[in-house]
Amino acid sequence: MIDDDKHGLGTATGTLNLLPGSFPYYIDFYQNAGGSRLLLEWKPPGATDFTTVPSGVLQTEEGLTQVTSPGLKGYHYQDGEGGTAGGPGDGRPLEGVHPSFDLVNFRPANFRPAVGGLDFLPDGRLAVSTWDATGAVYLLGNLNGPGAVTVKRFASGLGEPLGLRVIDGVIHVTQKQEVTKLIDLDGDDVADDYQAVAHGWPASFNYHEFSFNLVRKDGFLWVTTSVPLKTGDTAYLPGSEPGFPTPHGPGSLLKIDPVKRTW
Repeated sequence: MIDDDKHGLGTATGTLNLLPGSFPYYIDFYQNAGGSRLLLEWKPPGATDFTTVPSGVLQTEEGLTQVTSPGLKGYHYQDGEGGTAGGPGDGRPLEGVHPSFDLVNFRPANFRPAVGGLDFLPDGRLAVSTWDATGAVYLLGNLNGPGAVTVKRFASGLGEPLGLRVIDGVIHVTQKQEVTKLIDLDGDDVADDYQAVAHGWPASFNYHEFSFNLVRKDGFLWVTTSVPLKTGDTAYLPGSEPGFPTPHGPGSLLKIDPVKRTW
């Protein structure tokens, strides 16, 4: 193990002597800033210097080749602001599902939502909330064809809608500090009234104090809140006022009474 997370340390190396043959290995490499890089080199018998290990002698699991591709490796969101590369999870392609399911890709090619929540409307359309700058809810129709799937924006301007549930035919979303009912008054598939069901539970501008999920059970709505990843004085958005994490509230399961509008 190489640990160079020490003040003033710019370079660290580690060596391992191997016998002939094939060996499984896993490299867990982290960096935050500073343009660090990882070099994998070897000095075969008879060689005088270390050289880069050629990709031809490296193998990975079937369908997973990005870790041996040439060039510097990054850690990016689709918008380039940092995060996980290659898609959700570990980036491996979905090769199959349980035999009781059918795997169908109905997403239009030009529709790439950062999904925060999903649920079906009584008429079969799929409501999708997005965790992005738009903070939207989209309605996907014609899922069973024939013809192309339709996409219509139903709502926007929501703050981190990371939970969505259709209740009695009406779309409800979980925002950072609010459960909101989205009401279409004139039937044009665009929300006209954003009605707060419950709001105001403790949260700060500290990063990662999200509110997730929206479950209906026993006449109540249930929401989970997460704890921040950082402590101390942390800005929630670039250029915004920093804030300390809230001591009571994050990391909780909230029980919401939709009739009394309390939590």
